[in-house]
Amino acid sequence: MGKHAPEYSLEQIARIATKLDALPKINQARFGKRDAIERLSKSILNVLKRGYSMDDIVASLREEGLHLTASTLRTYLYRTTAKPAKKPDPLPGPKPRETRPPIPTPLPASRGTFIPREDSDEI
Repeated sequence: MGKHAPEYSLEQIARIATKLDALPKINQARFGKRDAIERLSKSILNVLKRGYSMDDIVASLREEGLHLTASTLRTYLYRTTAKPAKKPDPLPGPKPRETRPPIPTPLPASRGTFIPREDSDEI
């Protein structure tokens, strides 16, 4: 015997949609160390410009629960701020020559001087 699929009225669907639309936005974004440093990179670079050392910044980050070493911080900052490598411009100089079809010569092509001989019985 066949199963009967449940059916919903238009009013029920509208009520469910209204309820879903009224749910508050959830902001539980979580970030790893590298992502956190990427988001903090502008602030960190500004602090470095003001004369603070990497060790000073690491100590400050540790107070806030972001535990990493100065070496790791330096690496993450480098990866964040490094510009992608640009393709080098082509070297100036002569452009590659276009290949041209061979020029036909009026002389017949040499056929060579090799003349095959008949098999011998010596073998």
